Amino acid sequence: IPSDWKLWYQALSLACYIYIICGLYVGGLAGLTDPKLVNIALGHTGMLMVILSMGMSSITYYWHVADHAMLFRKYFGIVGAVFVMFHFIFSLVLILQGGPLLSFISNPRNTVPFFSGLAGVFLLIFMTVISHRLAVKYLGGRVWRALLRLGYLVILLSLVHILWRNWQTWLGWSLGYSDSFVPPLGLLVTVAAIVVCLLRVAMIFGHKKRG
Repeated sequence: IPSDWKLWYQALSLACYIYIICGLYVGGLAGLTDPKLVNIALGHTGMLMVILSMGMSSITYYWHVADHAMLFRKYFGIVGAVFVMFHFIFSLVLILQGGPLLSFISNPRNTVPFFSGLAGVFLLIFMTVISHRLAVKYLGGRVWRALLRLGYLVILLSLVHILWRNWQTWLGWSLGYSDSFVPPLGLLVTVAAIVVCLLRVAMIFGHKKRG
């Protein structure tokens, strides 16, 4: 079994690679330098890491591949949470540069994405805190595992966060009104999130049938 430091290093390295790919995807080299595009890349990287973390059990359950990858579940999740937190902080800075926070939130276009994102951040912080081994001792294994499944709620909140502001853009792309022939990155992340959630639901029903 790899050491903790090696697992942290590998999880962080993967996140950095994903971040670079996301940045280049959304804006080429500008995606790694422009503040708004950097922030988008941070958010998508964080969510992809969380999606990977939550999807590990379903992947190993259905395909019996990379069982050792379950070792990375905790590390992927925490690294993803850190990227999401940076995305949230960066977003606050950009919002405040444009005016008062209350004015931003009161805009109907921003209210739901802001609070769904905020709720997701708080849940990720909570999950990061209880990821420590001591939490298992105090909460008990059954409660601890149940609480960590809040990660699926985080994914659902991220879907609300992304869909609320981008569905019209995605519809325009699907109808051919966009100059870009590649799908928006947010759409790809959304598809990945939906697939992971559906796999989890199917796994639950599979367990019930076996029971």
